[in-house]
Amino acid sequence: GAILASFLVWGSVSGLTGEDGIESAPFLLGSTTLDGKITMGNGFLLELMGSFFFYFVISKTALDKKGIADTGLPAIPIGFSLVVVHICLIPFTGCGVNPARTFGPAVVVCISGNGACSQAIGEWWWIYFAGPFVAAFLVAELTNILNWDVGEDNNYDVAKQVEHDNLNLKKDADADAYIFKEGREL
Repeated sequence: GAILASFLVWGSVSGLTGEDGIESAPFLLGSTTLDGKITMGNGFLLELMGSFFFYFVISKTALDKKGIADTGLPAIPIGFSLVVVHICLIPFTGCGVNPARTFGPAVVVCISGNGACSQAIGEWWWIYFAGPFVAAFLVAELTNILNWDVGEDNNYDVAKQVEHDNLNLKKDADADAYIFKEGREL
C-alpha cells in the first residue's frame, strides 16, 4: 500500500521542475529521514516511544474486550494518538511508527532514479524497523501483564477439582456397569 501511494504521489508531481520549487521527488515522497542534529540512538528511542504509545492505544481500544473494542469508537482515540505521535516525531525522525510507511517511499525514491536514494535510505534506516518491532513486543508484554489476574491462580480449589474428577469417574463406572449388565461389548 505504501509503495502504491508513493508511486501515485510521484506520478502526480513528476512533471514539476526545479523552477516550480521542487528539486527532486517532493519531500522525498514522504520518506522518513533522521534530522541531522539527532543521533541514531536518539532516533531509535523516539521511534520506540512513539510506536509504543501508538500501539498501546491500539491494544487498549481496539483489542481489549473490556474497553470500547465492541463499539465503533476505537477509531477516534487511535486516530488522535497517531496525530499526536506525528506532531511530536516529524521534526526529529519523520515519524515512521510503521515500517511500511518507511519502506514504501524509500523504494519509490530509489526507483525514481533522481539520485536521492542516499537521502531516503541512510545509515539510520534500521531505527524505523527496530523501533516499531521492539515497541510491539513491549506492548504485547505490558498488555499481558495488565490483563493478568493475580487472583486467578489462588482461586483454584483442589477439593472442588478432586470432587469433579471423582464424579466423572463415578459416571464412567456407572456407564461401564450398565454396558456389562446389558451384555454389550465396549
